[in-house]
Amino acid sequence: MGPVSLLLFVPTYTAIALSPGLCMMLALSLGMSLGVRRVVWLMVGELAGVMLVGLASMAAIFAATTAFPVLLVLLRYGGGAYLLYVAASMIRAGLASQSAGSVRVGAISRRALVGRGFSTAVTNPKGWVFLISFLPPFLNLARPMFPQAGILLAMMLVIEAASLVAYASAGAIMGRLTGWGDGARWGRMVPGMLIGVLGVLLLAGVI
Repeated sequence: MGPVSLLLFVPTYTAIALSPGLCMMLALSLGMSLGVRRVVWLMVGELAGVMLVGLASMAAIFAATTAFPVLLVLLRYGGGAYLLYVAASMIRAGLASQSAGSVRVGAISRRALVGRGFSTAVTNPKGWVFLISFLPPFLNLARPMFPQAGILLAMMLVIEAASLVAYASAGAIMGRLTGWGDGARWGRMVPGMLIGVLGVLLLAGVI
């Protein structure tokens, strides 16, 4: 990757990482209810998932199979439907916590947080669609994949980690300033609504 490509990659990927995607909304939500220190375990899982998705996306690009365009279309529509399902689930959970009182989200174990972060990153359709569409200009298909993948993944993980910390910190501050208690109710409903918007945009082909 040359200096021009590097200068283009870093700000562009940073802008996308900071957009309110599924992983960032989860970090915001749990930051409100658990605090930043506990959410670090979620971040560990999410970063491992991002690394796996990034490496798999690069391998798919290098493979350049004939079935790839069809799979990308299926991923877009299946991913949009999945986002709407996640949004509906989060909103229902928020409404349930509204009527049932406070939810003991603090009881979530470290292993559960790591697993939740990893599964969220791996099953995040926006991440797959974006990386498969975004990475080709930054890859030299005439050169070996792994040296390039190492450089790109290192930059991606640093940017993702900083973005996750920013969202979790914002969630913790919002939880304290608004008096939302443990943040369980609004921490599910507000991100759920935003994720639902993402699902509609993905199905509509806007993103």
